[in-house]
Amino acid sequence: GAKEEEKVAVYRNAYYVLRHGVSEANEQGIIVSDPNNGVPRFGLSEAGWVATKDALQADKLPPALHPEKTVVFTSDFLR
Repeated sequence: GAKEEEKVAVYRNAYYVLRHGVSEANEQGIIVSDPNNGVPRFGLSEAGWVATKDALQADKLPPALHPEKTVVFTSDFLR
């Protein structure tokens, strides 16, 4: 018999993953994976803030990353 042509959905979503900048824990050589430690402490270091601000400059963002069409997911860790 005749085989039906498979229909494949075409999505035009783009996904980007951005790691936080250098944290205070990174600079101290501490691995923080417990929310009891990571939520209230060990935010970004000065270098981490600089790198994060630099990465968020509009002229450095991918063209498909429009703020009005972007969903951001983050952890509760202090960053």
